[in-house]
Amino acid sequence: MSAAVTATRSAISSSSLGSSGSCSGARFMMVPRYPSPMAPNPKAPRSALAIYAHPDDAELACGGTLATWAAEGTTVHIVVVCRGDKGSSVPVDPDQLSTVREAESRKAALLLGAHEWQCLGHNDGELSESDLLRRELVRLVRTLRPEVVLTADPTSVFLGPGYFNHRDHRVVGWSVLDAVSPGSSNPNYFPDLGAAHQVQRVLLSASLEPDFWVDVSSGVDAKVLAVLAHETQLVGGSELGVDASLVGEMIRSRASVEAKGTSLQLAEKFRQLRLVQDE
Repeated sequence: MSAAVTATRSAISSSSLGSSGSCSGARFMMVPRYPSPMAPNPKAPRSALAIYAHPDDAELACGGTLATWAAEGTTVHIVVVCRGDKGSSVPVDPDQLSTVREAESRKAALLLGAHEWQCLGHNDGELSESDLLRRELVRLVRTLRPEVVLTADPTSVFLGPGYFNHRDHRVVGWSVLDAVSPGSSNPNYFPDLGAAHQVQRVLLSASLEPDFWVDVSSGVDAKVLAVLAHETQLVGGSELGVDASLVGEMIRSRASVEAKGTSLQLAEKFRQLRLVQDE
């Protein structure tokens, strides 16, 4: 059975700068995000690329979606930007920790049904929105040529009274957006990195403005197993700080909360950026 995907569609209005790209005489408009009634869209994408900062970020943010889509034939790629070398709240050997976390991440990717997992090898906490990172991401997008890209919403900073979003998450979110458009889509950007590619949609997780929900009832079990694969994060001193016995309950409860306001029982929610409009 295909994944039930529901979405609210934003009203789109646009103006063009013209073929020359000149700003002279250009008209700019604020685009309001008026939600319309949610409509079913059962089609899983042909290919999806999830790009996140740390090992376990993709599993927690969109693991149910990736597992659901993979089971329906989507080619899923997972890219981790940082190597997880600081993923502990107690002193550790960073190289040893990153080696273990790579093994955990590869296992988790297999459990989700991903086609490929790779890590760019940056150190945790040392990312910046650099040309180097953007080039790495453009190369990935142009090589893998995904229909959908998933990443963290970089505009989500204050996520509760006691938590603000990790800087690495925000840096990766902005860098992915810059790499998708115009970095990958415009052939005049980075012509040495391969043929241009137009991503059709970007899904931003942990968004404060969600407008797209994916039914993960068939993928939640795989998500639980994938998160459990990150054993270093389920012990004392870990950053996640959750006992392994509580992971399944935590994930299902979160999916139930994210489904509220929809007809779904379990969901993951996103802000959707539609770069290619449906015909």
